Amino acid sequence: MTTVIHRFLRSTRAYVALCMPCCALSLSVSGNSQAQTIGPSPPDHTTTIAVGAGTTTTVLGSTNVVLPSGNATNVASGGTLVFDNTAGPSPGSIAVTVQSGAGIGLNTTGGTIRSNGQLSVNTIAGHAVLANGAGSNIVLNGNANIATSGTGGALIGLSGGLIDATNVTVRNTGASAGFGAVAE
Repeated sequence: MTTVIHRFLRSTRAYVALCMPCCALSLSVSGNSQAQTIGPSPPDHTTTIAVGAGTTTTVLGSTNVVLPSGNATNVASGGTLVFDNTAGPSPGSIAVTVQSGAGIGLNTTGGTIRSNGQLSVNTIAGHAVLANGAGSNIVLNGNANIATSGTGGALIGLSGGLIDATNVTVRNTGASAGFGAVAE
């Protein structure tokens, strides 16, 4: 195929006019990042939501993410996780719950997590929201409820991680409740 195109190129200038639209189409398709959606419930989503570099994952409205232990989300550098309570066939609130152990609710190490509202994050012993490292950004806009009932903190930004928590309610309960918010 390369030989045929090369010969065609040498024989006519029409090659540019014919192939440029194809090349543009090829570039636009290969340049798109991967995307996936999760939800709605039932059933509950019971595995860690792992988002890699160059990938965008959207959790749809009316979705429950319920893990028995471990991190509910892990967003790597360059990845984006969006909690969109208005998306999908059943718009409504989204719940993220880690039922036991030191699992983290929302966790990013260089990626981005965004919520447009109606999000609740509940943990037993781990941090509810953790932006760990430079480039880590978490934006919780509107009507988010963050709760911990153990030693984990609610909103934790470490080593340059940023959290924008506008109109967010934080509840830390338990005998040895963790910090409400930490920025390091």
